[in-house]
Amino acid sequence: MEIKLTHLAQLLGQCWNAAERETARLIAEKYHAPNEENLTFLFSGELRALVENASATRQIESAFLKDLRSSIPNLPERVARYARGLLARVTFHGRRHEGYQSGADLGLVITRPLVTLSSDHVRVQFRRDRGTGLLAQAKLGCPKITGETQLKWGRLTAPQARKFSKHSDYYSLLLYRLLGPERSELQEFGWQLSEGRDSAAIQGWLASDAFPDELSSSTVLGRLFAHSIGTEDPKVLASIVDPAEPSAHAIELHISWPDGAGPPSSVWIEQEQRHQQQIHLRVKA
Repeated sequence: MEIKLTHLAQLLGQCWNAAERETARLIAEKYHAPNEENLTFLFSGELRALVENASATRQIESAFLKDLRSSIPNLPERVARYARGLLARVTFHGRRHEGYQSGADLGLVITRPLVTLSSDHVRVQFRRDRGTGLLAQAKLGCPKITGETQLKWGRLTAPQARKFSKHSDYYSLLLYRLLGPERSELQEFGWQLSEGRDSAAIQGWLASDAFPDELSSSTVLGRLFAHSIGTEDPKVLASIVDPAEPSAHAIELHISWPDGAGPPSSVWIEQEQRHQQQIHLRVKA
């Protein structure tokens, strides 16, 4: 049974939402009318700072332990001790080349522990490198005329539309909305998944400023944590994060233990009945 990292996903969602708000504040005060690339760069810096603070204040560790205890109510302290020290970091991979392979200009990758509990609850297994990725095409929407409610969006380019079909199952629009006379009022980010749709549908959404199933950032992060969207294909993840061929920016959210720390791959929990119940652990690396 896989242990769901619900509390950890919620915490990272809170960091993401706070980074959006801080990015909006910076744009309102200093950086009016940014383009998509600059907006992504500003946001990634704010997200990095917030996630590092959550690690330094042990919020990441605490959320992970809450998830363990939700599935293992009598979690032995020794197992909890192994799990302590979990950290998260954000890496922004800049564009080294112009994108030709993915048809997107941003990748979001979450790498986190995979924890499973045996059906008889005697073994907890830890794997450090479970990754899920989502390709995103960032689009900036602004009013054609100040005060107009309908926004104008850029269309997919011909190369993007051609590449789209190869990646449509793990592809999304990332929607930035800038309002106000100076384009300084950044709204909450929106996400429109494209699974099961073709490039003509995406062009139609952008042309009409109508997105049928728009999601919030926290919802997208939660689904990536639950690996119900995106891809876990190692080859695709490598092409998103650090491609040998020309590709996109990527925001990588990596959650793991520092080198030399963290639990072994398997922790066995054995129970014996004596005068009182005692928990005995045998650790198998």
